[in-house]
Order: sequence, then structure tokens, then C-alpha cells
Amino acid sequence: MPLERTSSHARSLAQDLALAVGANPLWIDATTHDQWAAATSHFPYLLASALTLATPTEARPLAGPGLRSTTRIAATSPDMMLDVLQTNSDELMQSLARFNQQLAAIETLVRQGQWEDLHNLLEQAVERQKYLSGAGR
Repeated sequence: MPLERTSSHARSLAQDLALAVGANPLWIDATTHDQWAAATSHFPYLLASALTLATPTEARPLAGPGLRSTTRIAATSPDMMLDVLQTNSDELMQSLARFNQQLAAIETLVRQGQWEDLHNLLEQAVERQKYLSGAGR
């Protein structure tokens, strides 16, 4: 959100600049920004890093496009990311909690052999991914 002292000219200039570089300008408050950035940027970085570390190195011959695309952001500089993670750690913890809840639900369904329920959950993920990626627009 712009500050009270932000002129309409400054706001218009910022919006025009964002549009000129192909960005989608979005005016939100700082708290919402931190929540959304944790969920869509900071947490995926940690998730990609964890997946990379959990993948056995001897499985490399089978590592294909799925693993590469899922773990690509793990190659981001830890020096840069550590500051980001530290400054938004409260919101990051919320994202971690939501993920752990979803992972626990998936683990329970697999452990109990509830394949139909797992299928339904995965279908929900398909729909959510379409929405989040803009495919549902």
C-alpha cells in the first residue's frame, strides 16, 4: 500500500514502471506481503532445499525434469536467502505449519492405504495448482 504521503503521480509512475517491465502491479499492505511472500517464495525455497537434501545422491541417474524443476530454486544463494528467511521468520513458520499439516494428512492416507481419499486430495491439489498458476483465469 502506498504511504499517506505518496502522491498519485508517484503511484502512477510506479505502476507504469511495473507494467513496462512486464510485472503485475499489486498494492497490498506490508503484513499481507510478508504472508504471501513467505508462502510463495521463502517456503518453496526451503521445501526445494529439503527435497534436494532428502534425495539420495545415488538416485541421480533417475533424476529427470520433475526433480530438476521442483528443486531448481534450491540453487539460490544461501547468503541471500538467509537474510530473507530471518526477516520474515514468523510468517515462514506459519507456512511450515500449514505444509506439515498437509504432509501429515498425506502420510496418514498412504500409511492407511486410503487410496481413494488420497486421490481426492491430489485432485484438490490439481485444482489449487491451476488456480495459483493462473490457468483457471
